[in-house]
Amino acid sequence: MKTKIIIICISLIIPYIATLMCVRHSGSLYKVYEVKDSGYTIKLENGSVDMERFIPMVLMTRMDIDSEEEALKVQAVIIRTFIAGKMEENKTTSISVSDLNLDYLTYDKMKNIWGNDFTKNYNFLNKIISNTSMQVITYEDKLIMPYYHEASYGKTRNSDKEYLKTVKSENDIMAKNFLKIQYFTLDEVNNKIKIDKGKGASNFEFVYNEGTEYVEAVKVGEEEISGSEFVKMFELPSHAFAIEDYEGQLRIISKGIGHGYGVSMYGASVMAEKGNSYETIIKHYFTGVNIAELEV
Repeated sequence: MKTKIIIICISLIIPYIATLMCVRHSGSLYKVYEVKDSGYTIKLENGSVDMERFIPMVLMTRMDIDSEEEALKVQAVIIRTFIAGKMEENKTTSISVSDLNLDYLTYDKMKNIWGNDFTKNYNFLNKIISNTSMQVITYEDKLIMPYYHEASYGKTRNSDKEYLKTVKSENDIMAKNFLKIQYFTLDEVNNKIKIDKGKGASNFEFVYNEGTEYVEAVKVGEEEISGSEFVKMFELPSHAFAIEDYEGQLRIISKGIGHGYGVSMYGASVMAEKGNSYETIIKHYFTGVNIAELEV
């Protein structure tokens, strides 16, 4: 008889305990997630914040709250890896936000943006951080430089770093603003780089990243300009570009958005949408890496 009474009591208590772990928002219940302090501190202009609570502040400048959950986790691990690397470099567990050079959004600003959805969205961000708690990306037990970009041209870019090798990211061709065509008169180009106007596009010779279409350098006569400098000079969206003659002008065709190294965030979102975990996505874009727990 006593056993039956105990069982009945437990069955009555369990739903109550589960309810205590949930919050009611807009008429529905959801689980409450908590973020554990990491022991690493970010010093802001006014006060300081634990690294784990700072990560969502950076995350919300890079992605939308309604982005794919696993893609958000990818970016959260990228941010944590970068911050941990900077702290390791400076041999400290407390670092100024100015030394990180990261854009961030305060929680007060999030409240202003989200209004009544703040509690729900804040809890969702806590879920992202809780589910990736203290996780960083390593290669041979060392933190990597976690490069990312918005969208590749269909393949990512090679590097001399073993974990940064070209991989396919074919869905990127569907990204918004994937293709951009810019037109320049010969005089406009000549004002930036001295060219033989009679030769048009044949003025330019390209040095490509190994096995990809990313431009490492542009040769114009005796002058050689780095791909990065050329991109900045002509305000190109991507390092994968080509130059063509077009009706007495030159046109530059760019594919993708960004430098092409590391994770394509558009590709990561598509992989997440297809059911891939954040661990699988990270290991697709970074060759031979591990996801390790940061030591306090």
